Amino acid sequence: MKRISLALLAAVLPALSAAPHAATLGVSMALFDDNFLTAVRASMKERAQQLNVPIQFEDAQNDIGRQLPPRVSFVGSGEAQSGTLQMAEVCRLLQGKGEIVILIGELTNQAARQATQDLSAVRTAW
Repeated sequence: MKRISLALLAAVLPALSAAPHAATLGVSMALFDDNFLTAVRASMKERAQQLNVPIQFEDAQNDIGRQLPPRVSFVGSGEAQSGTLQMAEVCRLLQGKGEIVILIGELTNQAARQATQDLSAVRTAW
């Protein structure tokens, strides 16, 4: 999980580095109750404090309408692309040997289902 957190932070850190010119950096997250997102939020908060950048987090409470209101930019990857990148990294780290277990997110979440489907497809290709 730490490796994934670092990957997500790598996508956000450029914004944090440029943010001293911004009044406040706003971050909308799908669900504050999610342990993974809690770890990501804590890391982002720590980095913002190091850079002396004001940061505000909003909990969308699993409602996409709350997460993407007008005048908000989305930073992320497509589900298929993220699944491919994740599995390629796992295969690289395991040097193509060993067994893995794929955990799927919420079944009601299309992104989780799509990423997991792509993970499975890439796994069989390796």
